[in-house]
Amino acid sequence: RYRLARQLLATTDESIDEIVYLTGFSEPSTFYRAFKRWSSMTPIEYRKTAQGKDVMVDAM
Repeated sequence: RYRLARQLLATTDESIDEIVYLTGFSEPSTFYRAFKRWSSMTPIEYRKTAQGKDVMVDAM
């Protein structure tokens, strides 16, 4: 789930709500908490840092 979430955040313009659904979470708050636990940043923070960079999603 983490790899898919990172890939979607870094390489698509899908909304966070759509990414929540695509990664199998039932609630956005659950996704936010899980993503923060995995990466120490929110999905929005991750998307901002990943945009415009050549992100190696599979390396993480």
